[in-house]
Amino acid sequence: MGTLTGQSIVDRVEGTLQDPGNNTWGEAELLGHLNDAIERICILKPDAYVVTAPVQLAAGAKQALPASGISLKDIIRNMGADGNTPGNAVTLVGRDEMNAALPAWMAATASATVVHWIYDPKDDPKTFYVYPPQPATGMGYVEMRHSAVPAAIALGATIPIDDNYENAIMLFMLHRAWLKKQPTLAAGYLGMFMTDLGLSEERKKEDDPNKATEKGGTR
Repeated sequence: MGTLTGQSIVDRVEGTLQDPGNNTWGEAELLGHLNDAIERICILKPDAYVVTAPVQLAAGAKQALPASGISLKDIIRNMGADGNTPGNAVTLVGRDEMNAALPAWMAATASATVVHWIYDPKDDPKTFYVYPPQPATGMGYVEMRHSAVPAAIALGATIPIDDNYENAIMLFMLHRAWLKKQPTLAAGYLGMFMTDLGLSEERKKEDDPNKATEKGGTR
């Protein structure tokens, strides 16, 4: 969570645009660009906004992240049938490992208590599996860490991501603002936005929790 307000960032962008009176770009318009910037940053940099909370699982082995989720970071422990009862830890295993050890694991006897979770972000970052499968009723909760897109903020609210992203937010807002008048200038700001985030293929690999397991690391 940052400390900067939406208003303070909008004011700075108005100054850069030389439009403090909002004659060309209204405050509501710029606030929309600010929220779009935060959403884009969270999608491109999944560590920008991470939620840790109890999540109720669905029936069966196949599961989905909450609606605002982008990618799964960790499933820490069971949280009982009410979401408030800490239980056993849950371990990450590879799909090939599960298939080799127990080929019929997706059809195993159901239990609300999870032992393993299986995840491949390259396949589908919003889908994961649990073992044993969850029952048809009385499904359990797990404590989950996942990257997400935060809810849109109002002008007076603080930004939900770190203040270090202020420059990237402004660059994206300027990109969107200039699309209205000068697409070439807008493209330049988009390039600066991407550069400011320092995106790389190596960064994408770091978002795969299986990599930490392969290297013997901890999460």
